Amino acid sequence: MGSKWLEFATFVFTGGFLLNWVWEVAQLPLYAGYQRVAWYLDFLHCLPATLLDALFITGLYFTGRAGWRDAHWPEKLNPLRCLALALAGFGVAVKAEKLALGLGWWRYAGKMPMIPLLEVGLSPVTQLTLLSPLTFVLAGKFATVGKEGHEELD
Repeated sequence: MGSKWLEFATFVFTGGFLLNWVWEVAQLPLYAGYQRVAWYLDFLHCLPATLLDALFITGLYFTGRAGWRDAHWPEKLNPLRCLALALAGFGVAVKAEKLALGLGWWRYAGKMPMIPLLEVGLSPVTQLTLLSPLTFVLAGKFATVGKEGHEELD
């Protein structure tokens, strides 16, 4: 089929979406003004942020593919590559939180743990820091592309 890399990227997007949606909904009480109403309203409320998180993580696949010149790089995850994914998630999360807070898109509730000096919430920064590499670890375990008996990513 020749587009197995697209299948893998779709798997990364889907996994990234699901992991981030669970985290987004779980951390809702840490934001000012949140009141639990219904699960589908929580889903709709978290949808824009979750989509951006999943797109960012999917973008990491394409960045790695270009930077390492290897469509198969997720199959070769090692501690250094996981650290690179975590650092990318950390950096983007800090910048995104500072932007959103500065523009008044959201505010933290008093129970949001803060990162000293950075003045951003610990939960949203930890989210992308951990879920970026975790998405690729899970994609490598569960995706069928590139496995024995299946077509390669190229």
